[in-house]
Amino acid sequence: MYALKTKLGYVQSFVVLLFMLHISSVSLAKEKNQSVGINLSVFEDEASAYSRLDYTIIPFKKVANSTLNFGFYKGTIWIKLQLKKGVSKQLLIKNANLDCVDFYALKQGGLTLLKQAGDSQKTKLKSDKRYPEFNLNHTESKVYYLRIKNKGDQLFIPLIYGDLEQFTRSEKNENLFLGLYFGLSLFVLILNFSLYRSMKEKINLFYVGYIVCFIGLQIALSGLGNQFIWKESTYFANHSLPFFSSLSVAFLTAFVVTFLDLKSILNKSFVLLKITILLLLCNAVLAILPIEPLYRISIIAVNVITLLINIAIIPISIYAYRKKVKGANYFVFAFSILILCVFVFILRNFGILASNVFVDYSLYIGSGIEMIILSLAIVEKFKAYRNEALENLKSLNELIDRKNIDLEIQVKERTLELEKQKEIVSEKNSEISYDRNVLLSDS
Repeated sequence: MYALKTKLGYVQSFVVLLFMLHISSVSLAKEKNQSVGINLSVFEDEASAYSRLDYTIIPFKKVANSTLNFGFYKGTIWIKLQLKKGVSKQLLIKNANLDCVDFYALKQGGLTLLKQAGDSQKTKLKSDKRYPEFNLNHTESKVYYLRIKNKGDQLFIPLIYGDLEQFTRSEKNENLFLGLYFGLSLFVLILNFSLYRSMKEKINLFYVGYIVCFIGLQIALSGLGNQFIWKESTYFANHSLPFFSSLSVAFLTAFVVTFLDLKSILNKSFVLLKITILLLLCNAVLAILPIEPLYRISIIAVNVITLLINIAIIPISIYAYRKKVKGANYFVFAFSILILCVFVFILRNFGILASNVFVDYSLYIGSGIEMIILSLAIVEKFKAYRNEALENLKSLNELIDRKNIDLEIQVKERTLELEKQKEIVSEKNSEISYDRNVLLSDS
């Protein structure tokens, strides 16, 4: 009954999580439809050759889609926003991990810097909000410019137009969603840490490490780290994503190796995945080194390694399932969903898939389902070990009982033998006494 209630609790939590995601997606969809009255033009300045003084000669090209995805990009992106008469809106860039964003208004005499945002910015004009937000007011200027610098990591720029009330409502819904997600993550973390304390199994320790690093990754991706935790450290804000990504995938791979008992059933895969873990740990070190080329390599490397692991794990887990490894059925289902969502996220990083709410939230969706199912798998595996231990204890007790019974029988048999021997000795003593008495009487 307790196990059933626990499973229902997991399911109910995730249903609420998906519901909150649906609310956020509907809210954002409404905001994205409010781009009427704004003409958007873009220029990719890979050499960062243009400055704000060159705005008149920048060869902009008009685009229809307000969600821009450039894949792994190093350089500068210029965005020109032309407002039609009477149009006044708020502009939100739904990406909390941009390196450097400058917001200009075209006024008499040229471009005037109004606001700045991004991980690398540390000025009085920097926005203190999680997502860069700017005011587009026709009465102040008809034309606005965005200059976005990127150091080589994945660059996508979803431009959302609306009003302050809509953005506030959307942020509230998203915060509720994130609160539920992180609450679920902490619950799973505490559960597995408790199991580790009681069982001292590496499998729980690796999963705890994975959840801790994955929570760090999600905090970095969501912008909460920049906003609250490491807001004074522009360096860690820039390097946190590949660092937490590498560590979380390394711990997850270690969990896979242990959970599926690959050393016993697939020794070659076991060795390859062990090497992969070492590569990921080295990549985490590269990610935090203050050397820009190594930082760019670490970003691409963690995406490529994660993609290859995703491709390899499913057939390995299916093989483990056929070998009847305990919990492999849960594992196949959980990782099929997680890998699909990670695959979608990586394709977005490479610029192959367009950015939208469900693509951008794919890691939350996949990891949320994965955490629930794998936690059930770990609990089921723990129960299986416990039941096996109880069966062994029962067999041991039965063996002890049988030994006790056999010992009692042997004691009884030995007692009978001793009594018989005692009777024989007594008879012999009687005969000897009789013979002695006869001899004494004759003498």
